[in-house]
Amino acid sequence: MAASFRERGLRNITLDQDGKKHLNLSRLLNGYTDSDLPTKKQPCIPLQVFTKMQSNASSEIEKTISQLALGALFFAMRSCEYLHVNKNINKIERKTKLLRVRNFRFFKGHHEIDLSNTEKLHKASTIIITFEFQKNKEKFESVKLQANSSKLCPVKIWSTIIKRILSYPKGSLESSINMFREKRSYKYVTSADLRKYLRQTVSDIGEKRLGIKASEVGTHSIRSTFAMLLVLNKVPTIKIMKIGRWKSNSVFEYIRANVEDFSMNISKHIANASTGNFYTLPCFISTIKKA
Repeated sequence: MAASFRERGLRNITLDQDGKKHLNLSRLLNGYTDSDLPTKKQPCIPLQVFTKMQSNASSEIEKTISQLALGALFFAMRSCEYLHVNKNINKIERKTKLLRVRNFRFFKGHHEIDLSNTEKLHKASTIIITFEFQKNKEKFESVKLQANSSKLCPVKIWSTIIKRILSYPKGSLESSINMFREKRSYKYVTSADLRKYLRQTVSDIGEKRLGIKASEVGTHSIRSTFAMLLVLNKVPTIKIMKIGRWKSNSVFEYIRANVEDFSMNISKHIANASTGNFYTLPCFISTIKKA
């Protein structure tokens, strides 16, 4: 379009009055560049890995990691949204806001349960998490999920995490969601901690049973697992993208994830054991030996 304008002797519409690229255009292009940047592909992992993490957890950090991993699974969370990440990570991801207790809301029907009433949070019928600033530059995007009758329930998992944090003397609405207390010290789960425990659990179960190598698994596997579980349950792609907050065509901006029926049964689909325990076939190319 800019070339067509130039051919007709008209002003370059991509530039402002100072001859610099128009600010709105720069922001738009940066948004396209920054959203869902290419990452090293990591395999999705069966539900048995998550449940094994829970049953094997003995230390306080392992218990916290297993809770965070399951909680993150239901909302396809990026690691920087619920963990402290490596300081050398790219600038875009550093802008992502780490979730805090105040970003969580629980409802029983249409009645909101006060976060200070921690004994009632697990009885909520729905949970809403607001992501203040994301990798794709979306601000204050809220995602809502319903509770389910399974042990793998987003309401039960996140209410347990929040109840634990608020029970600490220093716990508050401003506390980051990855905080835990070990003896008298306050510590924070990192992406390296989660990766290590994930790989350890995958290794314990074994490549033969899972079809994946422990060394291939990473924090991005949780986001991949979210998508795979819903695809296996034949959930429409539009729902997967909206609940998982993958950026797409502008038409999806008109879809509201907080509409009551939009995310109906999403948590049940993720907790469905019949599709949650799967085997990954090895890629053919990985079996070819170099000459």
